[in-house]
Amino acid sequence: MSKRFSISPQPVREAFIKLGEERLPEVRPQRGTYVRKISVKEVLDACYLREAIEVSIVRELTRQHDATLIKNLRRIIAQQQKIKPGDSRNFFILDEDLHKTFALHAGREYVWRIPVRVVATA
Repeated sequence: MSKRFSISPQPVREAFIKLGEERLPEVRPQRGTYVRKISVKEVLDACYLREAIEVSIVRELTRQHDATLIKNLRRIIAQQQKIKPGDSRNFFILDEDLHKTFALHAGREYVWRIPVRVVATA
């Protein structure tokens, strides 16, 4: 990899270590390193975790009436409504923005980052 991308071996080694921590590659000794197949169970578990966190965040937010939050959510929803049918990529980006807005507004930035990473790597 370092020769292919003309970089020193150290960053490549560190990148593979990080990927290994996320269990993304499957290392087969004396055979090679392969991209690991996605586990349906892990994806479902990650979704369960994210849902539990988001429900808790929304419960916190419903105890207060915040005009700024409502304004931001309406703006995002209006943008989603303008997306053309079939443009799932841009809808997904705005959907993530919507959920992130809930978390950040509740002061739960750290809590937001964890399940997003888990869902993305599961």
